[in-house]
Amino acid sequence: SKALDLDFSRIQFTSDMLPSDILGTFVFNPSTAEFSFRSGPVFSNIILADEINRTSPRTQSALLEAMNENQVTIDTETFQLPAPFFIMATQNPKEIQGTYFLPESQIDRFILSVTIGYPETSIEKEIIGGQNENESFDQINKVLDSQQVQDLQKSVDSVSAQDELIDYVHSIVLATREADYFELGASPRAGIQMMRAARGYALVKGRDYVTPDDIQTIAPHVLAHRLTLRGPSNILGERSQVLSKIEDILSSIPAP
Repeated sequence: SKALDLDFSRIQFTSDMLPSDILGTFVFNPSTAEFSFRSGPVFSNIILADEINRTSPRTQSALLEAMNENQVTIDTETFQLPAPFFIMATQNPKEIQGTYFLPESQIDRFILSVTIGYPETSIEKEIIGGQNENESFDQINKVLDSQQVQDLQKSVDSVSAQDELIDYVHSIVLATREADYFELGASPRAGIQMMRAARGYALVKGRDYVTPDDIQTIAPHVLAHRLTLRGPSNILGERSQVLSKIEDILSSIPAP
């Protein structure tokens, strides 16, 4: 957030958290005999929802409108969130005690999912030895401002994608619905996000057009968290199994 000169909020999700702890609430002011709105941590440019699946689905759902429409509605009033607005989240493995399953509607609003895993040996040794503990965030310099970030976001829309690539994305999404090993196929939102992610990936690579390789690169990250295997599965290894099935789908569909 410092590098982009944006506001940042970290929200630690817990089992006793309420939606108002995220969104904010109306507070009565005795001196004016009126209610005034006190905004919650969601009113920032960058949100880190830490351990999001440690709170109940009811509280998780407080982010649905924010993630989809960049606004929140409290009582009868709607408040616009700052631009740019970006949410990233961490979650614990499903088999850990004290966790809740994320609702499908919540999962579908996250454009990408990645697994970090363990650090490389050399990095982990530095962490254990405390060699990085003196590094300060104060040393981070601004490289972009808010307007430049928004301009880059708009630039994604200008990245072209031929009709054949749109058909390709649709074929991938359709294949997940027709596969008998998934409980539920990818939604239309998954196709929209896959194309948008491919455009963003192409822009990062310095191109103003999308290639089939862009789609094949980002497709597993767009789809993996949206798909659940049918029948009993090993939860610890479920993501790797889902990724394997996605790769099977990608290899079975001819690229344009």
